[in-house]
Amino acid sequence: ILLPLTIGVVTRLASVYGPAAVAGFGVGSRIEMLALTPVYALSTVLIPFVGQNWGAKKIDRVREGIRQSWIFSLIWGAGVFIIILFAVRPIASIFNRDPEVIAGIRLYLLVVSISYGMQGIFLLSSSAFNALNKPLNAALLSLVRMFVLYIPLALLGNYFLDLKGLFGGAAAANVVTGVLAVFWIRYGLKKST
Repeated sequence: ILLPLTIGVVTRLASVYGPAAVAGFGVGSRIEMLALTPVYALSTVLIPFVGQNWGAKKIDRVREGIRQSWIFSLIWGAGVFIIILFAVRPIASIFNRDPEVIAGIRLYLLVVSISYGMQGIFLLSSSAFNALNKPLNAALLSLVRMFVLYIPLALLGNYFLDLKGLFGGAAAANVVTGVLAVFWIRYGLKKST
């Protein structure tokens, strides 16, 4: 429920800039899902790995598995950002030929993709919380990301920097949530041992 509500709010904010901005946001967010597919896959695999090792009281393996998944996410995110940095126009033109829509897609991808590594850390940490039998922590982390960070930062960015700021709010929310997730998981594992 959280993600569609947030996307609805951001789409409404983007609609002020016209249909091309909404199309740019829509296509850009779908490209984002495609770009993060390996991280989503890893987050699914992380659940049984963490759960099995947690149940076997192998806390060091849990820590190392989560840490390695975070490293992968940062490397993958950096790689995707570099690809987008150099190939954003051809990528955007696959989805639409309208120059205004391409400009919206480019803006979204250039601004938000810098935070994909941290967004991956958020996703992986949510899966780890579920595996550690702490689904409320995962839900709370999602609530914080969407309603405490994403929407307010998007509104603030929109107010000061227009569409670029709107997308910058999304990137900032990804980074802050990723950092919060790292500290929260580490604290939870330390407290449990």
